[in-house]
Amino acid sequence: MRFFMGRFGSVITVKEKQVGIPYNWIIFKSFLLAGTFTFAGGIAMLPTLKRDLVDKYDFMTKDTFYDYAAMAQAVPGIIGLNFALLMGKKVNGKVGMALAAFGTIFPAFSLMLVATILAQFIPEAGPIQFAMLGVRAASTSAVFMAAYSLAQYLVKTQEHWIMVLISFFAVGILGISSPYVILVAAFIGFIYHKMEREL
Repeated sequence: MRFFMGRFGSVITVKEKQVGIPYNWIIFKSFLLAGTFTFAGGIAMLPTLKRDLVDKYDFMTKDTFYDYAAMAQAVPGIIGLNFALLMGKKVNGKVGMALAAFGTIFPAFSLMLVATILAQFIPEAGPIQFAMLGVRAASTSAVFMAAYSLAQYLVKTQEHWIMVLISFFAVGILGISSPYVILVAAFIGFIYHKMEREL
């Protein structure tokens, strides 16, 4: 249990001091639960994690949370794992990174292992099929909710909305690969910021 007490066996916020909850355990539990009950990928984890890391335990500000969320999606790799590494590092350095990453990966690994073993015994039609339809529908709503939360914070100006619409058209309609769109958007943002500073 001392491992979960953090590097100095202390706590971070006033709320934690009142209840005596170690913050390493909190970050592990938060990512474990988010990874277990989120079926639509890393972005769908954001509302659940925000409730724990920002609203409940005050580990960071909302601005920092959404900055890391945007960064996790902008770099290559698994979004959920990228986000876990950034959040874990913010809360408690390398130990926090390891716990957050393990909490994110372990549920997916365990569930896929069980599903692979039991796949031959599960009928392709029937109640399981309808249950998966319900899961997909709920997962879609979770992704939309996460995207809406990000848009509220990140998309604030007319220029931002123009970039969103152009990127959506490029990826969704023209079928251009997302990494290329991200690189072009980053370049445009760099040029725009440089021109804005010179004016």
